[in-house]
Amino acid sequence: MAEREGEELQAGPWGDERTQARLFHFGCRLAASLAHPLDDADPLPGYWGPMAGVDVLALARHPDFAAPLAHAVARRRAVPGLDGARLAHVAHRAGGRFALLIATAPRAEVAEVSRLVSAAVWHRRILRLALRADRARVRTLLGAENYNAATQEVPTLHPSLAFLDAGDPFWDRACGPDEADGARAVVEHGSGILLACTRNADPALAALAAARHGLDLDLAPPLPEALEQHLVKLVRRRVPSWSALIG
Repeated sequence: MAEREGEELQAGPWGDERTQARLFHFGCRLAASLAHPLDDADPLPGYWGPMAGVDVLALARHPDFAAPLAHAVARRRAVPGLDGARLAHVAHRAGGRFALLIATAPRAEVAEVSRLVSAAVWHRRILRLALRADRARVRTLLGAENYNAATQEVPTLHPSLAFLDAGDPFWDRACGPDEADGARAVVEHGSGILLACTRNADPALAALAAARHGLDLDLAPPLPEALEQHLVKLVRRRVPSWSALIG
């Protein structure tokens, strides 16, 4: 048995106490995500006929409609759940725990991690910027911490992440004159890579992540395990709120 500060960790059917606590935490996050489908980016797009998704979400804020609408979405979507054994299998790997966080975290949190991922993947493009004005604009777009990671840390520790670059369209939008569209491009580029992490872990997680964050599974790039490990290490070091749960 493992020991922690002189105290034995009791083993059970799902591992020691630390592993069981982690599984319980992820199980709660997963249950909350499945129980509140109307928190998603666009629940069942096209299902509501002439009503737009934003109108459905507005209606769901009324206490008389929230529960029946959530039940309808959950039943119609039929995203497969994870039982205890399947959840334990996913959570056994650091990459699986990373995927669980992606699938269950709030959209704003995933968007922030997406900006870090885009910065890391674009580190070669960023380092090639010659004009100070261009560097300053990209720094503002990505955030100072993400920019510093891309220029100081990633080239040495994670240079292979450049192979996940989705090509010029996202970068061109990020550097284009429309700042709002540039910000969206940064998040979309990084989110596609994060979605690929969930697909590597479990199809059910990928479906849940795509629904919750308004992403298209078909746009998630192939993600070799070696590159996924680099992403996990980067996020574990740069996102303190996720670090302890990734382990």
